[in-house]
Amino acid sequence: MRLYTDNSASSTLVAGLQAAVTSNDVASDFGTYHDSILAQVESMDGSRASAVGTADDNIRASARATLETSLDAAATTGAVVQAYVTFDAAVSTAMQGIGGMSSSQLDASTQTLMLIDSNV
Repeated sequence: MRLYTDNSASSTLVAGLQAAVTSNDVASDFGTYHDSILAQVESMDGSRASAVGTADDNIRASARATLETSLDAAATTGAVVQAYVTFDAAVSTAMQGIGGMSSSQLDASTQTLMLIDSNV
């Protein structure tokens, strides 16, 4: 498994953010970026694409929602840090269920999902 930097997705994200007028525009730009990067991760190993997609759906439905709630309620820097630590642990747990990956593949996929799913 080899992760590539997607210059097209990154360039599109930057251009979108520069042109964004509303918070909905920003959310849409990050959503498009997320989908592009997730498609790349899934295409790297077709045999586990469904499992990675399911893990991402679960992360976005649960861990990300918890992250958003925790960040909204955070009154201190420590609370923000704890929100991200909890999120990272939840993503790692969700990804552990995907079998058949080497530890480096699992780590790379997990880190990628942490990054693309933490944009709140």
